[in-house]
Amino acid sequence: MYLTEETRSELYGTLSELVGSNGAEYLMTQGPPGGWEQYPNNTDLQALATKMAEGFNEAGTERQILRTDMTTGFTEAAADRKNIRTDMTAGFTEAEADRKNIRTEMAAGFAEAATDRKNIRTDMNAGFAEAATDRKNIRTDMNAGFAEAATDRKNIRTEMAAGFTAADAKMTAGFAETNAKIDKLGADMQTGFAKLAGTRSRDVWAFTATVAVLALMFVVALIASV
Repeated sequence: MYLTEETRSELYGTLSELVGSNGAEYLMTQGPPGGWEQYPNNTDLQALATKMAEGFNEAGTERQILRTDMTTGFTEAAADRKNIRTDMTAGFTEAEADRKNIRTEMAAGFAEAATDRKNIRTDMNAGFAEAATDRKNIRTDMNAGFAEAATDRKNIRTEMAAGFTAADAKMTAGFAETNAKIDKLGADMQTGFAKLAGTRSRDVWAFTATVAVLALMFVVALIASV
């Protein structure tokens, strides 16, 4: 039964009459504030026990399944760890073999590189010696060429001087011969003009023109022969 405010007031009045106000207040505080219906009874406890038993059974089943799964998982994990150890051991062995091969290849490479450096030095020394010999031969050839060129220049100057001297002598002789011929031609012309002084003017002019043409042809032939 749920206690209302009216019921609580009536109960408090009745208790006050029986045990006094202090006793009534004490008794009122001992009861449930909302009524006895809020407390579980035997039926409620039996239902709760049934539900708890079902929960415990379900929890037991789940624990058994969990143990089975855990056992399977632990077994699988142990197998995985064993496989991992086997793979790691194989990997470490392979890595060790690789490192050994790398060291062998590095040693062979370093030895080959040392041999190559030695050969390069030998080739460089031979090349430097050959280059030094080539430079020496070039200097010798250049000196010989410069000496030969100096001799050629000297010979050319000598030949040019001799040629200029011969040309000067030839030109001087030619000029002298030309002057003699011109003087003789002038004398002959003067003689001819003197002989023609008393002839007719037409004959004089014709003779003069003929003599002038002959003189011009003689001069041209003379110059060409020089």
